[in-house]
Amino acid sequence: MVWMQSFFGALISRVYKKPMVLTQHNTFINYKKPAIRLLEKIADKIIARYSLNTAGRIIVVSEETKKYVLSIDNKLNNISVLYNGVDFKRFKPADSKEIIRKKLNLNYNNFICLTVRRITFKNGIDTFLETAKILSSKIKDIIFLLGGKGPDLTMVNNYILKTIFSNIKILGLYLMTICQSTILYRIFLYAF
Repeated sequence: MVWMQSFFGALISRVYKKPMVLTQHNTFINYKKPAIRLLEKIADKIIARYSLNTAGRIIVVSEETKKYVLSIDNKLNNISVLYNGVDFKRFKPADSKEIIRKKLNLNYNNFICLTVRRITFKNGIDTFLETAKILSSKIKDIIFLLGGKGPDLTMVNNYILKTIFSNIKILGLYLMTICQSTILYRIFLYAF
C-alpha cells in the first residue's frame, strides 16, 4: 500500500494546508518472504495510516480495496468506491470475433480467459497463474491470454515453460500491434 508519493503528498498537504485526494488501487500483497510481509504491515500501520488520515477524500477501485484501507484504519469515513472502467465510445470492435481469433491463432472452441496488465507479482500475477493451473484441470479447451509487460515478465515466462503450460499465451505488447489501441477492447469484448 505504501507509496512514497502518497506520503510526500500528505506532508505537502499538511505544510501548505491544502486538501489531498488519495487513490488506492490494490490491497495487501502477500509476498512469499515473511520479512517483506512484516515490513509491509509495519509500513501500512505507520506511513500508510498517516497518508490516509491526511487525505480529505480516499478513492478506492473496489470494495475489497475499501476493506483493506479500513483494515489500516477503521475510523475512516471519507472513502468512495470508483470502479475502473472502459470508455466504450473510444474502444469499440473493428474486427469480428473470428478475425481476432485468427490473428491470435486461437481455436474457435477455446474458452478464453484474458488479463491485460502490468506483469508483476505485486499486482497478483501469481494468482492468475495459480488460477490457470486449477482451471486447466477442470475445463477442456480453456486458454489464457496474458497481455502487457512488466518487471516480472521473464520470471513468469520461465515459470510457464517450467510447468509446461501449453494453454497460456503471453502476448506481451503484441496486442497493441495487431490493430492499434482498440485491440484491447476487441479481445475483451469477444473473449467472453
